[in-house]
Amino acid sequence: MMALKFLAIFSCLIFVCSSQDPTQTPKRLHPALFFSNKPALPDYPGVAIDTGSVTLACVGGSQDNRRVHFKWYKDGALLKADSSPIIATIAGDLTINPSDYTRDDGFYRCLITDNTWSLLSNMAELQLAYTSGIKKNDVTMSGIQYQGWKYIYTGYKHSKYPKPTFIWKFNGRTLQESKRISISEDGNLYIAQLSLNDAGKYSFEMQLGSLRQQRESINLQVARSLQTTDVYGTVMLGPKDRRVRSKEEVTFECFATGW
Repeated sequence: MMALKFLAIFSCLIFVCSSQDPTQTPKRLHPALFFSNKPALPDYPGVAIDTGSVTLACVGGSQDNRRVHFKWYKDGALLKADSSPIIATIAGDLTINPSDYTRDDGFYRCLITDNTWSLLSNMAELQLAYTSGIKKNDVTMSGIQYQGWKYIYTGYKHSKYPKPTFIWKFNGRTLQESKRISISEDGNLYIAQLSLNDAGKYSFEMQLGSLRQQRESINLQVARSLQTTDVYGTVMLGPKDRRVRSKEEVTFECFATGW
């Protein structure tokens, strides 16, 4: 099943905020107003695991202790806290809860004002990385010995920036790509020339930054191939299990043993 974006079933959300020009400092339009930081994550620069909200910090004030107010602009448009329940400015911080990459990606600026003078901050870019999907547990798949097997995971969407890393594990151990095993850029797993030793539990993980989240658990069963061309073993010729008299016809049969 494909996850729906608007049902708040995002499995994880990581956000990265960076100053458009980290070397540039805000210019003062009035000596009494100041910024003590650039609009950024509280732990800028950094990556955080979202818990349903994204907060951009903006700290500033007035040197003559005047009361100041903060406003935020997104892509040049003023954000009004009272016009949307998901946006609020408290002590200069901008909180978006819940965040949505389809709406909240963009450039943000913080404005501080004492109702007489105003000071506009540098611009910061907010990009939301996301993965969404419905987690499935203990999905049973089957394959045939000596034939190929592939598992294409289509129950999720992920952001183009930053792109997640896909990790497959077999019975708890990370799978390494080889001539027989490959993992595509989209996280699909391909195994050629199945053997009975490939039967077991496969788990699928996505990694975004420091976050790892298990997305899938698959039990693979490998059946023996019944095709004679796929039987490996020894062949011997011999008579049927019966007594043979002199000058009688003797019939030989072919016995094949395989594994």
